[in-house]
Amino acid sequence: MPTKRTFFVSLLLLGLTEQSGFARTTVLLTGVQSNGVASDRVEQAIVMRLKRLGDTVIVTPRYPIGSEYVGCDESRCFEPIASRETADYFISGRVTSSEHARLARIAIYSTARKEVIAEEVGCEDCHEKAIVDQAASLATSLLDKAVSLPAPTPTTRAIPAATALVASPSNGGLCPACPVCASCPVALGKEGFLPLPTWRRALAGVLGVVAGGAFSVAVTATWAHGKVSSDFSGHYNGKAVMGAFYPITAAALIGLTLTLKLP
Repeated sequence: MPTKRTFFVSLLLLGLTEQSGFARTTVLLTGVQSNGVASDRVEQAIVMRLKRLGDTVIVTPRYPIGSEYVGCDESRCFEPIASRETADYFISGRVTSSEHARLARIAIYSTARKEVIAEEVGCEDCHEKAIVDQAASLATSLLDKAVSLPAPTPTTRAIPAATALVASPSNGGLCPACPVCASCPVALGKEGFLPLPTWRRALAGVLGVVAGGAFSVAVTATWAHGKVSSDFSGHYNGKAVMGAFYPITAAALIGLTLTLKLP
């Protein structure tokens, strides 16, 4: 029985160890500049300090990092690297030294949040080793800060323009589609088209009646043209009526088409 208990405890510890391994934070150092030149000394100090963190894994870049990205602390510099490398966080740094002062700036880019956290630390009349140690300490504290930030909230996927708006009877205009929006109760039509406003539907109806009436008169005049009049005094001439009502029909149909089709 003790043997079985020991075996089960060992399995439990092994499982916890494996789970902690999967939860490790991966970090890739994109480079540190010192007075405009890549500084291996500062990079090594940061790597050594990060390795002391038990849950942090330093990732080696699979592709060479361009010199234009070394020391850059803006998202535009981190994003191209993050698109081809695999790491939770990317760290970059820059050290500037003058005659009486030294300044270190460390930036961390979060792959999940897609944002940069950057801070500076400096000293006056100090040795180079002092600013190197401060830069390494700042990198460690910034990483702790970045890891402790809450996970980003999921963003809503953009709605296509063809279905993103519905008619709003309350103001006669358009409002964003919303499943629980009381101000937008009118849904899209069966074919996915936006319902026409009331005034356009009324105009379309009037134009349709005008087109139908004018066409009926024009067709009647065409049929009666050349026939003997009812009083047998001559033949009926329908050219004037046809010349007037066929253009009216065409104009009404064009107006009807534009009313229905224009956005």
